[in-house]
Amino acid sequence: NQKNAFVFVPVITAFCCINLISLCFQGDMVFRQREHFFLLCCFPYLILAWLRTLYWPNKFNCPAALCLAIGFAAGIAACLKPYFIPLMLLLELYLYRRKVFIPRSETVGALLGCLAYVGHFFLLPKAEFTALVTSYFPVMRYGYDSCSFLQPLPFWISAFVKGYPELLLIAVLICIPVWRRTSLIGLFVCMALGSYAMYLLQAKCWSYHAYPMIAAMI
Repeated sequence: NQKNAFVFVPVITAFCCINLISLCFQGDMVFRQREHFFLLCCFPYLILAWLRTLYWPNKFNCPAALCLAIGFAAGIAACLKPYFIPLMLLLELYLYRRKVFIPRSETVGALLGCLAYVGHFFLLPKAEFTALVTSYFPVMRYGYDSCSFLQPLPFWISAFVKGYPELLLIAVLICIPVWRRTSLIGLFVCMALGSYAMYLLQAKCWSYHAYPMIAAMI
């Protein structure tokens, strides 16, 4: 309807372009990161959840199989990095806070996706599973932790210099005048704030860690 049309098309366009934008500005070196897959799978889930809860509760019809597939993909993508799961839970809590939370097929699909991701590790041969837990995971953790010492500036200074807090503040201020025009804005403000917290918790100051926040702000 007219109340939501002014923001719905730009939001879809921005999300469809965010991976292309990141490729153009940073090249292939940081493309295909887990943040890219998360955005590609999370975005359809968020739009579907918004349509079925905040936009047209109990009336928006979508085939159950499609809802399950969208949720399943989002659940797997959320498990690719531990920081993605709290972000998805935060968005679900936002929907619940609006008092329109209902059991949805896509939510069931997301839970099944998470269970499938965790469960597939236990299908590995015992030797490979042991090597994964005792060798591969610790080495990867050590490698990521070591990268924290390669920053030319302390993390908090680098995060400020890159302009993410300032851009986030500007995005939120721009949203205030039109906050009540569509419930979609509140959902993406919530995603932007949650993604920024996720970015800070990782404490690496790598640009692609901020992709979910940048996508939500755009």
